[in-house]
Amino acid sequence: MVKRERSPGEIIQDILLVAFEERMVSKTRIMQRSCLNQKTFLKYFSFLLDRGYITRSTQPAEKYLVSTKGKEVLERLREVNGLICLKNSR
Repeated sequence: MVKRERSPGEIIQDILLVAFEERMVSKTRIMQRSCLNQKTFLKYFSFLLDRGYITRSTQPAEKYLVSTKGKEVLERLREVNGLICLKNSR
């Protein structure tokens, strides 16, 4: 099986999807479920946090969740990445 690199859009989609599915989740859990190393994860996570796609909660501990804006981006990425995958499989 050939392992291919994920596009930036796929990485962002994976991070948002984990945060969406798990609701209140730690950065470590998002990084693990997204299958990213720390350097790559922090690059994309900071991007998403700075733009308000992911928000931070301090109750009960520092956890993260997808914002409304992030949910919209996630849906669009799913559509686009789905179309690209269909196109590449032909």
